[in-house]
Amino acid sequence: MKPIFFLSIILTVLTACSGGGSGGSGAGAATTTTAVGASDLPLLVPTRALGVIYSTVDPTAKATLDQSFGEVITAGANSYELSVTWASLESAPGIVDLSSLDNLLTIIQNAGQIPYLVIKTVDTVSLEIPLDLRDANDSNQLAAGRAFDDPVIINRFKAVLDALVPLLVQRGGFFLSVGNEIDINFSAVPSRKTPFLNFLIAVRNHCQQLDSRLAIGATLTYDSLNSDPSYFDSIRDNSDAMAINYYPLTNGMVRSPGLVASELGAVVQRAGTKPVLLQEAGYPTGALNGSSEAMQKTFVENLYDYVSTEPRIRFLSSLHLADYTAADIQSFSIFYNSTDPQFVEFLSSLGMRNNDGSAKLSYPALLQGMTKAKTP
Repeated sequence: MKPIFFLSIILTVLTACSGGGSGGSGAGAATTTTAVGASDLPLLVPTRALGVIYSTVDPTAKATLDQSFGEVITAGANSYELSVTWASLESAPGIVDLSSLDNLLTIIQNAGQIPYLVIKTVDTVSLEIPLDLRDANDSNQLAAGRAFDDPVIINRFKAVLDALVPLLVQRGGFFLSVGNEIDINFSAVPSRKTPFLNFLIAVRNHCQQLDSRLAIGATLTYDSLNSDPSYFDSIRDNSDAMAINYYPLTNGMVRSPGLVASELGAVVQRAGTKPVLLQEAGYPTGALNGSSEAMQKTFVENLYDYVSTEPRIRFLSSLHLADYTAADIQSFSIFYNSTDPQFVEFLSSLGMRNNDGSAKLSYPALLQGMTKAKTP
């Protein structure tokens, strides 16, 4: 999924809630780095962090949903997932500007929330590196002769990390993902798999030199556990934690909410000694997806019941507070290049409140679940 990043909403709501050169190899085998202490997530002070994504809403419902977001924080939300592209941080070669990101990180920190940060080099179906590193005729392709493990790409991202890592740690961050749903992207372009793994290894090592406490990794979907288990293992072995997006959907239809414990249990088991971070978890209510409000409620109950009893899951962010607006759905359809009715229904019905502000059956279960799963 591609959660929309709404600076103005987060600023207003959290403020109100707060107390105050050459081509890469492309073919070389990736090598595993040595274990690092960041896998203990030393910067994550509570045992587990919880959050809920708050996306754009109908203006007439904003007051109601602002209040609801405050209720979510009271129930136990203490973290917020931030997602930005690498290209947005480096608008021109070598020109890194983190001022907007720092503004948001400061608001999050002042609101008593812990930032979970995603810098998207890859975002599901899209390439999000600086434009000069992409094909001039197709922005979803790398420039000719480039690969993710090209020294130019690696060194450019290291320069971003030089500015970003101390800032993120200062603002209370504990984890950085450098790609979102990379398995979906690489299933379409398999030649990116090994170069990206080499990229991850290089930037992870650089990050550890800058601050050995900050964990780093790349985000996979739950489905990668079954569709590409060897790559799941490779990302695991070269990350400090397993970042996962979890939407129980097969061919447009929801899987039973009764499978939550077994499916997430399989992730935890495959993650081995690495902590699991559920970057996004959601379940639609759409009839075209074979779902309903009652099924979403059961999913939310089962999700938080399982997380509350599994100490190896250190982060959970639910997507999301309220359904997207029609304008958002149109934007998503363009981004994903899909108007498939089931896909649109899925995107349109992930909220635990309707876009007009009214609560779905899952909303009280969310509050109860957060109270149950929160930790000191």
